[in-house]
Amino acid sequence: MDWKDCDSLKALKKLGSFKSVKEKINCDLENISSINARGWNELFDKITSLRALYISEPKKVDGDFISESNKYIFVLLYTSGKIRLDLLEIDVNHYKDKSVAKKWRNKVMKAIHPDVCSDIRSEEATRALNDIYNEMVQ
Repeated sequence: MDWKDCDSLKALKKLGSFKSVKEKINCDLENISSINARGWNELFDKITSLRALYISEPKKVDGDFISESNKYIFVLLYTSGKIRLDLLEIDVNHYKDKSVAKKWRNKVMKAIHPDVCSDIRSEEATRALNDIYNEMVQ
């Protein structure tokens, strides 16, 4: 059984030690994201979130995401560094020009704002978006 197929915490624990399972997941997600978890429950919750956000179905928006909002939420909450910047299409101009940064933030906000997005993680993603925007306009 692979970590992607685990439907319970018990099944996940059967795959090996916490450290080895986490390393395997991060190896598999190498070009997409990395998982930071402090315990088995948090790790299983993040796997469940990944499964909900990143699926392989014929209905695609960008890659395997089922909607633009799911893509943004995934990227904002589960990626970091250069991968995050690339997936969010952020470049140096966003840090140099406040109007570019504001236009970008508004575009993403329209997709993930809790008033228009029913995903339970939309509030957390909105906070992450605002943190990035605030760094841009400092």
